[in-house]
Amino acid sequence: MDARLARKKDEIALAALMMCDRRLFGEVYQSVQSEYFWRMPQDSGVLVHQCAPTSAIFPGQNNPGDIDLLVIPYEGNYLVANKIVAVELKVIRASYQRQGKSPNDFGYTQACHLLRLGFPYAAVIHLIVSDDSPPEAWEEMSAFRVLDSSGRVAGPETHRVDTMPISLMNRAFGRLLSNCPDDHLGLVAAYLGKWREDERSISPNSGFWFPNGREAELSPNYSIAAMTAVCSYYERARLRFFRIPRFDPVEEVT
Repeated sequence: MDARLARKKDEIALAALMMCDRRLFGEVYQSVQSEYFWRMPQDSGVLVHQCAPTSAIFPGQNNPGDIDLLVIPYEGNYLVANKIVAVELKVIRASYQRQGKSPNDFGYTQACHLLRLGFPYAAVIHLIVSDDSPPEAWEEMSAFRVLDSSGRVAGPETHRVDTMPISLMNRAFGRLLSNCPDDHLGLVAAYLGKWREDERSISPNSGFWFPNGREAELSPNYSIAAMTAVCSYYERARLRFFRIPRFDPVEEVT
């Protein structure tokens, strides 16, 4: 990937960062496909293709020009075609001084075209990056330390935390809901991280903020032909897909 895409906070680079943060991506995917996510079997996950050209999947179709994220679940050696999700993604480049910033285009026009193409599910994701709030704007929050795998915790301890990501996600998700033209679309507002202007990069996160989301509903326009076309495209271009497993590999006991 061209480093300039990351320095410009381009949505291609930021979407790749989200995909590489497996836990954050899992929460985003769970927001869109909650019912399926919680019953995925052990040997399962998703195959994700960035900027999949629409015309390569549906010859003669050029609207939208490409699909920001094409997500195909798999179980073992099988593709789960009836759970394919096509995603339109937008980036919100916010700051403390401009917390009300929204994307120039919500992405709904493109997402509705995806539904008309016959995808079973479609979603709009708004990825948010921002700077820090000044320390005087931080809030006190209680924190608990997890002690063991059984779920026991110690605490609470009080910490001052920059809670601007919560406000940014709440604001973005509220706009998504109020402007959404189709109830079948899944919606997600996710916070990606802090943008360091001096380094022109996203700073590493010690954790993540749970995204705000609405589950996608099965499109009344879904078609077997569209699902077959996507699976056929995967067979031709499978090296362009990034595999994200649902579970960690099971370690063999020797």
